[in-house]
This record gives sequence, C-alpha cells and structure tokens, in this order.
Amino acid sequence: MHKGRSHPLRIAGKRLMLYALRAAGLFAVARRLSRRRLRILCYHGFSIGDQHEYAPILFMRPEVFARRLELLERLGHPVLPLAEALDRMRHGKIGRAEVVITIDDGWKSTAALAAPLLKRHKMAASLYLTTFHAERGDVVPDAAIAYMLWRTARSTMKVRGVARELDGDFDIRGNEAALIVRWTDYARGCADAGACEGLLKTLAAILDVDFAAVAQRARFALVGPEDVACLRDSGIDIQMHTHTHNLPPADFEAAATEIRENRRALERMGVAGAVHFCYPSGRYSPQHPQWLAKLGVESAMTCDVGSNAHGDSPYLLKRYLDRDDAWDVEFEAELSGISDLLRSLRGTIGRPPETPT
Repeated sequence: MHKGRSHPLRIAGKRLMLYALRAAGLFAVARRLSRRRLRILCYHGFSIGDQHEYAPILFMRPEVFARRLELLERLGHPVLPLAEALDRMRHGKIGRAEVVITIDDGWKSTAALAAPLLKRHKMAASLYLTTFHAERGDVVPDAAIAYMLWRTARSTMKVRGVARELDGDFDIRGNEAALIVRWTDYARGCADAGACEGLLKTLAAILDVDFAAVAQRARFALVGPEDVACLRDSGIDIQMHTHTHNLPPADFEAAATEIRENRRALERMGVAGAVHFCYPSGRYSPQHPQWLAKLGVESAMTCDVGSNAHGDSPYLLKRYLDRDDAWDVEFEAELSGISDLLRSLRGTIGRPPETPT
C-alpha cells in the first residue's frame, strides 16, 4: 500500500513555519536567488471518486489541480514545453523560475480531467506513457488490487479454488503489500485482458467489493489511441515510460527491449519521435543514463526532489511530486525554492519523501 505522510503534528508545524517564512518575505527572496533553476512538477492520475483518499500521491482531485494551475499563473511562473525548457537549461537561459509540468503513467483521467484544465490555462505538459496496458485497454491490475484491499471492510480473506499460488487464508491489515505483489504477479501471467479482468472480479467478490464501481469511468485504465488527438489538442506531448513499467537495472538488452517496445507501441498509437523518458517509480541505476543516451533518449525524469541547474545531467532530472493532500503553501514553497534550501540544511535534498508506483 502507499505510505502516508509524516505525523500530523509534524505536518502542521511545517505548514505554520512555511506561512511564517512567506509572511517574512523569504519565499520571494528564495525565488530570486533560485530563478536560474528549472522547476519540474510531477503528477500521476486525477481522482474519480475516492481515489485521492486511497493514494494522494497518485491521484489528485481536478479542483486541486486547477488551483495549482491558477497559482502558477498568479505567481508569474512561466510554464514551458519540455523540449524548450531543457534547451534553455542546457544553454544557461533559465532566468525566471520557469516550470515544466509532467504527468506519469498515462491514466485515462489525464485526458478526461486534466487535459481540459491545461487547455483552458494554455499550459503545456508532457505525459510519460507506459504502453502495455494502454494498448490492451484493460484495468491496470496492481492499482486496482491495491485499491480493493484498501476499500474492503474485511480484515481477513479466504481464497479457495482460484490458483495454487493464490489460495489460502490471509490477514489483510498489515499484509496489504505482500497481497498486492502476490495477486499482481499472478495477474501478469494472464493470457489477455479478459482473463485479467476475470481474476480481478474474483478478488472483488472475495473482498465484498463492487468491481463495477472499481472499474467505473475507466479510473484504473490508461489512455489509448483514441485519446492521443485530445491530448495533443490540449498541449500535452506524449513521451516514454517503458512498455511494462519496468527498467531492468543490470541487463542492457532487457532495458533496451523495454525502451524499444515502448517506442514501437507509441508509434502504433500515433505518437512518433519520442525522445524523452521517465524512470518507472523513479528508480534508476548508475548505468541507466549511459544506456539511455545509447538508445537515443535525450532526457530522463527521476522522482528525486529538487530543482535543476545549468550543467545538471539531463538524465537525472529532479522534480517536485505534487500530491492531493499538500496545502497550497507547501506547493508555493516548492516553487519559490525555499523548500530546496530547507532540505539542503537538513541534508536531504534529492531524496524523495516516498516512492510512488
């Protein structure tokens, strides 16, 4: 399951401190001092129903996202297309605390909920699409499984006659992570989308969860070929995120296969010339930057937290992972650069607070 944030009292204390720093004018000072650093924002899916309660790092309510875009406008941060921003950073021409908006995974809700907001505000964004489930058009099993385990009122589950690897008696609470891995690993072996959906329906019945509600409005599905034109019309370009949301850390050929399959799948969906990449779950190994360059990739996003300066590696780009339960003052603190300063004082700059799936 997805880890929560720090203790509520610690969060409240941090917010009070940020309000005080802003009132003292230090947000403005930090922004001036860091104006030559590129800010990159990271989003995932957009909440349909209660998804933001289940995983606020993965799903944001559209009204919260709309408020973020309004803040960007009000605070005067120019939002640039990815390629233009990276070119400016490479040539040392970032100077107004410019921002790039990135969206990982490619959840269907990006097209339905986020794209109209970006179009309304005339802001560009880049979507990193993992393509296996996007092409199959099915529910992404690990996300749906995690959600159902969170949603169920049951504390135990009895599995009988499903599969040798899945059968047994299990405590749910405190054991969610292991159950997600167990059921997801089995789901990956399903022959097709129909078999995978059948397995998920079986789990829903065991947990007394309404699978129709889980799958409503394609909230655990990814964008497909039919969404590409809509996304482009809204100023969203589509880039690479591997085919199966996995980048092997120690096998070049296996990693190359993920990149090549991702590219080919994007081409089948009408997206040609993808050269930018995002590490799945933000995980990367020391050899990945060199491998990506060899494969014709021009940049790569991590989930490391921070901003980016002239001379930084384009294959280790840092971002701010925005989340539904972050207050506006926390978002503004990241944009201003004050959060970078505070992290550096604590010696934690570049270390993500948690790793999303």
